[in-house]
Amino acid sequence: MALTAQLVKQNFTESALHEDFESDNDLWMTASNADNFFVIQNGEYILHRRNTLTGYTIFPKWENQLSEYSISAGIKLAASASEEASAGIIFMAQADNKGALIFEFNGQNQYRIKKLDGVNYKLLSGGQKNAGWVHSDFFLAPDLYNRIEIRTADKNYDVYLNNNFLASFTELAYKSGRAGIVLGPGTTAMMDNFFVTIPEKKISVNQKDVIPGKNNQPESTDASEIITLTAGNYYYMINQLEELKKENAAMKEQNAQLSAFNHPADTLSDTLALRGKIISLQLEIQRMTSENDSLRKAVKSSPETADKDELVNVLSRALKKEKQLNDMLTKENKDLKDAIERFK
Repeated sequence: MALTAQLVKQNFTESALHEDFESDNDLWMTASNADNFFVIQNGEYILHRRNTLTGYTIFPKWENQLSEYSISAGIKLAASASEEASAGIIFMAQADNKGALIFEFNGQNQYRIKKLDGVNYKLLSGGQKNAGWVHSDFFLAPDLYNRIEIRTADKNYDVYLNNNFLASFTELAYKSGRAGIVLGPGTTAMMDNFFVTIPEKKISVNQKDVIPGKNNQPESTDASEIITLTAGNYYYMINQLEELKKENAAMKEQNAQLSAFNHPADTLSDTLALRGKIISLQLEIQRMTSENDSLRKAVKSSPETADKDELVNVLSRALKKEKQLNDMLTKENKDLKDAIERFK
């Protein structure tokens, strides 16, 4: 298959998956056995394929039905005694494990593009004589991360290496598929991020429930309430929800400590007014927390089996409610601190 000039004209602006490996969020496989040692630490995904006979693929716990997207990853190869040591990105991987596209590179400043077709590989770069490997001057020094980017739309694919256009091809076989990491035999590699972005396709979460005959204006134009309409960002949204839950839990604890502050009252009326204001806010927070607990249970359903639109709706509502709770907790925190300052 001949490689041609750039084919993908689409712009990719919306984050569907944002992984910087700052923490182990259970999205990626970790292992320590005779064949593999995989660990996330210090902002890196460290990948050591101990088996020197066969390669390995790693997929995140992130299923999607995206057909237009950009995958970008920073990958660094460590020195290896294996002549087949390589690393890269596998994409458009099919559910039956009999189809996929692969971009990989080795320690000799060479890259290769191939297609998994059944149980065999078809080379999309180079030739049989060199096993598909092609030299490129765009590779960085061995101790630096190389940025690989794959862009696809309308079954066309563009490949970039360190922000330089490398190759393009067309493959009609796949509409969508999984994306992950591929390792050659005996390979040690590090990855510092893995990003997936998609074209801008936004709707307001408030516009999902349109009532005919009414003025259906969104409650807010806050950009934080605009959720990408795709189930592909399931784990990204889950991570956002988890971060908000942690922040809200910490704020609740801080507010509880502030509430216990014993201060003298300058006037009885001021004290009663503040106390009533805070109690009212705390009751609303309790109601919101209960509602959020119900939504959290709903989002635990598997993205593979749940109705995609309904799943996105539930996640959108959960994120919105958690953000509202965060705002109320922040307000309570401010009121408590103001009260303490007034009565010092």
